[in-house]
Amino acid sequence: MRRLIFAVISAIVAALFTFSACSEDGAFRFLSVRLKGGEGKIRAVAINEFTLGPSTTEVTLTLYYSATPAESFENMDAVESVHTPDLDIGRQLVIETDAAEGYYCAQAQYTVGDEPRYLVSEIILYNAEGDRIQN
Repeated sequence: MRRLIFAVISAIVAALFTFSACSEDGAFRFLSVRLKGGEGKIRAVAINEFTLGPSTTEVTLTLYYSATPAESFENMDAVESVHTPDLDIGRQLVIETDAAEGYYCAQAQYTVGDEPRYLVSEIILYNAEGDRIQN
């Protein structure tokens, strides 16, 4: 059993090093973006879940809103945006706004080398109290 666990861990570490070689700065990143609601607020959160290798992770987080259903954040209004020159491992970038009934989406833009990359949350319907409504 110990050999199996060691083999799995070794394979994961090898895969991470393989993927990190694909990045221009030699780092592997795992970022996430999500929406949270409650207590009359909507929060967009970008998190640097994991980084392997030396890197600077510049991130811009934008929260979008629409009173009517939208297929994409491109059809929504940007409510607020926040930027950090380096989102270190385990750190969060947060936007908080007063809730209004409608559809919300968050987008995190980060750069690897000179290439911009994007993470987009799902579009979620919230009520005026910041509670998620099934959509």
